[in-house]
Amino acid sequence: MGVKKMVNENADLEGILLQLSSEEARVSFVCKIMNKMDIPPEMIRRAISFYEFDRQEPARAAKIAKDAGMKEKSRSLYEIALKKLEEEESFLYGVSIAEEAGMDEKAKVLVEREIQKRISDGNYIRAADLAKETNQIIRAIEIYETAANRTPNSKNDAWGIREAITNAFRLARNAGLKEKTDKLYKRLIEDPTSKEVELRDLGELAEEAEMFEDAISFYEKCGPSKIFRAAIIAKKLNLDNKARELFGRVIKEEEMRLEDQISRHGEHYHYEEAARSARELGDTKKADYFYDAMIKSNLLRESYESALKTSIEAGERKRIMRIAKVGIEYYKQTHDLERAARVAKMAGLEETSRELYLQIFKTYEERGDYGEARKLAKEIGQIEMAEFYSKLESMLERKE
Repeated sequence: MGVKKMVNENADLEGILLQLSSEEARVSFVCKIMNKMDIPPEMIRRAISFYEFDRQEPARAAKIAKDAGMKEKSRSLYEIALKKLEEEESFLYGVSIAEEAGMDEKAKVLVEREIQKRISDGNYIRAADLAKETNQIIRAIEIYETAANRTPNSKNDAWGIREAITNAFRLARNAGLKEKTDKLYKRLIEDPTSKEVELRDLGELAEEAEMFEDAISFYEKCGPSKIFRAAIIAKKLNLDNKARELFGRVIKEEEMRLEDQISRHGEHYHYEEAARSARELGDTKKADYFYDAMIKSNLLRESYESALKTSIEAGERKRIMRIAKVGIEYYKQTHDLERAARVAKMAGLEETSRELYLQIFKTYEERGDYGEARKLAKEIGQIEMAEFYSKLESMLERKE
């Protein structure tokens, strides 16, 4: 007879504990059932004593005392646990114990001690990260800046400085500290370690700082995808000539890459930016050229879902149904029913999509995989089904 069943039938608790293999097992069982049934005070005292003296884990003993409503005992044990952790310099673990005990002021002291420890060890970025996590924003920015003021002795040091300035910049921006944000942005752009950073990263930082013309300047020195991003920014700023120039560059670079691909037979690239750039410039023929190259490349790799997405974006109605039907059959043969269902849905084949999803749910139900069924139902917008599977999960959890 299982332990759980014996408890449910109100069997003698002491007898059950005797059947368990060790004192630790007995204590563990008592801890688990404390909030579910009345436990004799002697058993609670034994559990506390086991962790306090046998295992030398006063924090666990304190938690048991707290759950049992023994306020003075739990407070005393928490203080012993925290003293021990401070002696071991385990300040961060001490923070979680202090918070568990409701000792908020003590938790703040331990956070500060951990920050100081990290600074003393030269781990400025980790110290600043902790300050940020505990909502000490100004303090975190100051520590990041301190980290950035060190002289780099290696490439890794240079990257560390870069990371520190970037983190300080983002914190200041998110906190609405405009003067500090502008100062840190200027330092990011002018810092000698910028040479070690890819231009696309500087472009992204410039965008974050809302220095959009700087962003264009950085992005246009990158590859096609970032040049395309620069063109979009230029268009939003009404810099029409600049936008046209950049869209044209995307097309030219992608044409060269496509020719190179054809000559080498088969290396796959994405040409969305080129196709979209051509559309921005009103060159429908050129846009169709790039879309066609993408579709053919995807079909060669039997990537029917990607081919269908591109066909939809390109507005090629004749191709959409043809690709969808071939793709559905292919994915069914390879037992990838979820992808088959997505392809059917994308192509507007609602009945086919519904039948495929029903097959998938049937498989999940037969396997008892209600969690995956719930996720899929939520993903495709079937809220009632998701709630149904969630109920099944809850029932199983209660049973356990």
